[in-house]
Parts: sequence; C-alpha cells; structure tokens
Amino acid sequence: MQSDRIERVKFIVSAALARPLHEREAYLNAVCGHDASLRGEVDYYLNNSEKTEQFIYRGEAARVTNDFSDAPTEAFSGGLPTDPRVGKIFGKYVIQKRLAEGGMGIVYVALDTQLGRDVALKVLPEFFSRDVERLQRFQHEARATSLLNHPNIVTVFEIGHMDGCEFIVTEYVEGGTLRDKMTRSAIPPVETLKIASQIAGALAAAHRAGIVHRDIKPENIMLRPDGYVKVLDFGLAKLSDATRRSISGDTPASQRSVRQTMPGTIMGTAAYMSPEQAEGGEVDARTDIWGLGVLLYEMAAGRLPFEGPTASHTIVAILEQEPESLDRISFDLQQIVSTALQKDKSRRYQSADSM
Repeated sequence: MQSDRIERVKFIVSAALARPLHEREAYLNAVCGHDASLRGEVDYYLNNSEKTEQFIYRGEAARVTNDFSDAPTEAFSGGLPTDPRVGKIFGKYVIQKRLAEGGMGIVYVALDTQLGRDVALKVLPEFFSRDVERLQRFQHEARATSLLNHPNIVTVFEIGHMDGCEFIVTEYVEGGTLRDKMTRSAIPPVETLKIASQIAGALAAAHRAGIVHRDIKPENIMLRPDGYVKVLDFGLAKLSDATRRSISGDTPASQRSVRQTMPGTIMGTAAYMSPEQAEGGEVDARTDIWGLGVLLYEMAAGRLPFEGPTASHTIVAILEQEPESLDRISFDLQQIVSTALQKDKSRRYQSADSM
C-alpha cells in the first residue's frame, strides 16, 4: 500500500467522522465513487474507530480478517491519525501539530520561523490537488478571505504551492469552535448576543466587500478565550461580479479559475441552509442572515430549528415547517430570531448591519 493511498484513507475517515451520521453516506459515495476497494478500507476503519481508541491501518487485509499480527504500524490515535508532516519543515514553517481535517484540507499549527509566531497552515493533499473543482474551491477560499480585513474574520497571511500541495497560511486562533462550546454546556443569553453580534459584524464586512459566506455554522465559528469571535472557512463563498473580477481579472467566464456556482446547484450544510439555498436559487447577503438566525436559535434553545433523519428531510422541514417557539428567552431576542428565519427573504433583515 503506497503512502499516498494510506494518507487518502486517513483523510476520508477523519473527514467522515467529522460529519453528522446522516451526512456520512452521501459524503462517502461522493469521495469514493466507484472505487470499491477504497470504500471497503474506509468502511472498515469507520466501523472500528468509534469502538476503540487506537486501530491499525491494514489495507486490503481490512476486509478479510480480524488478525492484526501482520499489519503495518500506521495507527490512528485519539480520533486523528498520525501524520508524517508533524515536526517537519514546510518552507519557512515548522509543522508542530495536526489540528483538524475536513473536505477541504488538513489544518496544522505551524511556527513561522521568520516572524517567530504560530500560524494555522491548511494543506490540500496532493491527491486532492489533482481534483480540479476541489483545487478551485481551495483557491477560492484563500482569495475570498484575503480580500477581508476585519477583527472577527480570520486573516490570511499567505497562499502557495509546495511539494505538490496547495496551502493557505492564516492567523492561528486559540480556543475552540462554537460547536465545542455548545456541546459542553448551554450558552447564557448575554453571551449568545455577544457572539452573534460579532458574527453579524464579520458578515457585514464580508457583504460590503461583495462576499456571501453561504456556510455559516458552529464549526466555522472560532471562540478565543478572551471572548473574541473569528469567522472561518470562506470555501463556499459567493462573490459579486465586481469582487470576482478583482480576484481573477477581466477574463472570460469560461477561463476564470474561481468557480462560479451554476443555477440550481445546492451549496452549504443542510441544517443551516436558507430556503433559497435549499432550492438551489439565487443567494445574497440575506442567506447569511438566515444562517445567523439558525445559530441564534440553536444557542438559545440547545437544538436546531429544523431537523430530520436525513439531509433531504431537513431540507423539507426548512421549506415547509416553522420552528418551535422559543419561550425561555426575552421577547426582543425572540423577535430577532423570528425575523432572521423568515422563509421569504424580503421579510428578513435586509443586511447584517440592520440585524
């Protein structure tokens, strides 16, 4: 088994484990395609990773026997696989530890040896760099984020290519995600408003720059220990025509490197999609208003406003149902959430500033 194959299995397993159960099957079908061998290896580790703290990479043998005696010693530990890049030099950076990974790359904490500061280094693995659409989305994220200068939006320091891999370097944000915080305990109303107001400020800055995030969810919100909020991951962002031109120049649409979503394409995470996103319709700043409304509801209630056993059921709920009322919060906060979650976007707040 080549190291490239091993790394790909690791990547897919960790990315799948990071997704809700009802989204995993669709993700695995998309990423494994018709490669039954790859899917078998991935399924093996998915079936074992949630039962044991450590398990060993076994390649083809994973589907044949439970005997670990002759297996290689590539191990997964603590939910994230061991990584040969840790401790190595990557250009002017020394990779210190692996933070996380998902569909758009592996994120490390690295030391910038020139400036003596910690940074977040996101690397798109070589085998994904050969995927044109994935590569374009990765570059799209870097370029979109680099246009923004706001204290509540993560700062991009550098983008580049090295050792066959594309990479983005951003500021390293200490702390955890909003999802981490919501999982640990309920968030008091005052803190909920402080978090939401900072997210709204970040979105207002992005919208003024002609950028719609389109994937506002707890996993994309970082909370520093001092209470500062940072919005991450503009990989699904939609750019206005003027902003797109400032990134890619006045080249014909057919030659642009930054992907433009085709009408009817559904982009985003199901539970946080606006009705217009779920229908594959035109999105604008009010789509992010909806996403922030979902976050507010979830922080206040401890549950999502729209749920279902599958992504399809969730989308039906978004389009056809109304969320349960929030009884244990102030009337003012109820009104804010209710306005943000209007299915008709003309009845929502018309800007993040007004929200």
